Amino acid sequence: NKEKIELNYPPYSLISVDAPSETAINELTEIVIKTTSDVTKLRITNQKGDTATFIRSSVNTSWVDNGDGTATWTLKYSFTSEGTQEWAVQIRNNAWSAIDEKSTFEITAE
Repeated sequence: NKEKIELNYPPYSLISVDAPSETAINELTEIVIKTTSDVTKLRITNQKGDTATFIRSSVNTSWVDNGDGTATWTLKYSFTSEGTQEWAVQIRNNAWSAIDEKSTFEITAE
């Protein structure tokens, strides 16, 4: 009988996004995203509509169950456009989450 862990997060929750503020163009940049462990997919998107979707077993993605009802996703993503861009992380189980302030990050690629 598995003990149920009570979290202060609703189902399919994005907890935090940790991305650098600067990167080099076409280099893999690490983005660390903490979610509840029931999230099945992540998507990052920018205001131009560039998007990338990841599942737990995607190339350049690692997923760790933290054992407390949360999971840590580490994405390695290559930004291909020069300049400062705003990106957002969306999460999915049965539907994509809305974009909010917690889900956005700004990065300058040179």
